[in-house]
Formats: sequence, C-alpha cells, structure tokens
Amino acid sequence: MKTAMNRLTTMAVYRLTAITAKRLTAMEAKRLTAITAKRLTAMAAKRLTAMTTERLTAMATERLTSMAALVLLCLLAACGGSKTAVGGGASDMTVETVIARATAAEPARDMSARCNFTLDFGGKNLSAGGTVKMQRGSIIQLSATLLGFEVGRVEFTPSGVLIIDRVGKRYLQGGYEEVEFARRNNLGFDILQSLFWGELFAVGGKVTPDRFTLSRTGDMAVLMTRGDELVASFVTALSTGAVVKTNVTGAKDMSKALNVTYNARQEGIPSDFTLTAEGVGSKTGIGLQLSNIRLNTGTTLQPTAIDASRYRRIDAKTAISSLFSF
Repeated sequence: MKTAMNRLTTMAVYRLTAITAKRLTAMEAKRLTAITAKRLTAMAAKRLTAMTTERLTAMATERLTSMAALVLLCLLAACGGSKTAVGGGASDMTVETVIARATAAEPARDMSARCNFTLDFGGKNLSAGGTVKMQRGSIIQLSATLLGFEVGRVEFTPSGVLIIDRVGKRYLQGGYEEVEFARRNNLGFDILQSLFWGELFAVGGKVTPDRFTLSRTGDMAVLMTRGDELVASFVTALSTGAVVKTNVTGAKDMSKALNVTYNARQEGIPSDFTLTAEGVGSKTGIGLQLSNIRLNTGTTLQPTAIDASRYRRIDAKTAISSLFSF
C-alpha cells in the first residue's frame, strides 16, 4: 500500500512538474516571441525609416537646390532694352507720400524664425521644416531640416550665393558679378534682401521718388521702377503702406518673372509669403510660413565655411538644369 502511494505521489509530482514546465515554457516562448517580434518590428521600422529618410532628404535637397537656382534664374536671366515708364496718378497721393508710408517703420537689424517651406514643382508638392535667419546688409540663410537634421542650406551674401546639399555632399558657390547684366544693373544681394524683408527697392540705385512711377488700383498704390534690363513693380496698401506684392521681370522680354506675394506680416516683416516663377517651364513656387520670429537679437551671423574635402562642387548650369528634371 505504501509503495503504491509513493508511486502515485511520484506520478502526481511528475505530472504537475510537466504541466508547470509546459506552462512556463509556453509563457517563456510567448515572451520571447513578443520580444523577437518587437525587435524585428523595430529593425524593420528602422530600415524603412532609413529608406524613407534617404528618399525624402534626397527629394528635399534636390528641390531646395532647384528652388535656389530658380530664384537666381528669375532674377539673373532676363535681358532686354530700356523703355520709358508711364504711370497714372491719383490726386490724393504722390510718389513721395507712398514711398514715405512704405518706408516709415524702423528696419530691423536681424531676424531669426522657424519656417515651414512648401515647394511646388509642376504639380509635385513637398513640405519641409527649417529656419530662416537674416542679418541686414550681410546675410540671408535658409536651412531645410528633415527629422531634426539639416538636409540643405541656401545662403545669400553680398559677395554671392552658396547652396549646400548635405545629403548628396554637393555645393554651389558663385558671385553675382559673374552675370554681366546683373553687374551692369547693380543686381544681387540688395534685391534679394528687399524681397525677403518685404521692402521697396529701386533698380540701379537708392529708393528715391525720381526712380519710380505711380498708379492706383482700388485701395492699392502701384510703384514701378525700371532699369535697362529689369523692371520691378510693388503693390502697396494705401492704408498701411505695406508692400503686399512684388513683381520682377525683364524690361524687354517679360515672359520670365518672379512674383512675391506677402499674405501676412508679424512684427512688420513678412511671416507668410510665396515666391512664384513664371516662364521657366512648369509651374514652380515656394511658400514660407514663419513662426517664433525674433528681431534685433544682436546675434552676428557668419557665412558658412565649406570643407572642400567632404563636398563636391557643382556649377550653376548643373544646379539650374536640375530644376527642369521634374
């Protein structure tokens, strides 16, 4: 009897141990399966993220490079002869009063802001975050970021333009004086600076009444300035004097143009504006929406230094040709 009881007890313990082991094995397998699945998912997500990041950053930098080339193309690729400007006037306004209104505010020395860039190339759209930094008279710096990393930078200074493709390890650098008619008409940084600050500029000189003609459209005043190669017009609000739209085109061949529309302002500077190119093939434009704008911070911006051992230099033709590949 005792032997039978011992045998039954041993069998019960064995079965209980087997059941426990089986349950533990199942739990462990389930836990290991979950860990494995989680790791595999993380690895797959990481690979997909890397692939997506690489694709998106390549697209972003290509378009950022193309957009910078486009701005230069619009500003520095028109040519023609001079014409005499004719403007209609209104009895209650003069060139002097409109200019005085448009230039009444004290200009900021420097500015920094976060920015959302919206690019449109022939119906293909892309958005990217980034920053805009400007220091009057010295630098305009646009930086595009993706997933927290800078993928491209466009930098305008009085000496020229620098475009950096961080992903492709390429850069373009050149001076405005390399374009003959730009040199003749004093084009370059001053005009670009005026466009980004949303201000008036005069083709070939300082903003003085004798360089402009005046007309009126509804509650808007239109100022026009003309040089041998370039014509610029500014639509300003009569009530505030703010520039709401700027058009830059060739004096003779007006098929190419750059339009800048200022949709909103903060602290007196454009916070939402769009640059649209005409006559360069497919519809092309860039929108900038600024936030967290800071003025007169006292920060001194320095031009970006390029490590030639890590980046390959490309010419303007290569950059501009990339514009037409979309």
